[in-house]
Amino acid sequence: LVVEDDPDVRSLAVTLLGDLGYGVLEAGNGETALDLLKENSRVNLLLTDMVLPGKLSGGTLAEEAQKIRPGIKVVYMSGFTETGISHHGGLDSAQIMLQKPFRRAELAGKLRQALDPDHAG
Repeated sequence: LVVEDDPDVRSLAVTLLGDLGYGVLEAGNGETALDLLKENSRVNLLLTDMVLPGKLSGGTLAEEAQKIRPGIKVVYMSGFTETGISHHGGLDSAQIMLQKPFRRAELAGKLRQALDPDHAG
């Protein structure tokens, strides 16, 4: 499930994920994403922007997603530097961050890291 408020970035992520063989759902905000999670039991990874419009940030969305789908994997995206991210809730060292803009190989690597933590590379 890709959650990104910028339609161009969301479209790019959806296209790249499709090219990589993933089935993809998309949402422009956290509220829509939660509705999709409730309706689709096969979602096993959340790719979310850290800063989203509305009441839910990427971090809060991930927490709520875990309640709906325990064990869901999460990869965060941000165009902010680490300093900028800390102003939006921050991440701990175990969380996976994909810096925007990103390339297909970077996206693939972060997803593999999230889905298969034992994968080296």
